[in-house]
Amino acid sequence: GFDDPRGLQIDHVNGGGRQEHKEAKSRTSFHMKVINTNGDGYQLLCANCNQIKKYESGEGYVRR
Repeated sequence: GFDDPRGLQIDHVNGGGRQEHKEAKSRTSFHMKVINTNGDGYQLLCANCNQIKKYESGEGYVRR
């Protein structure tokens, strides 16, 4: 229900965002890739929901 564009982030539905961002030549090239795939494999989430999803999936975090 969050719709303020300043707080929205592109989420990789199946993870792997960290690696994809490392491989992207620029932010623009990454955004063009998302557009060219018609968003398949991506979704928009608010920043808080995106961080919670990353934490719960263990992506980018060391679990103890």
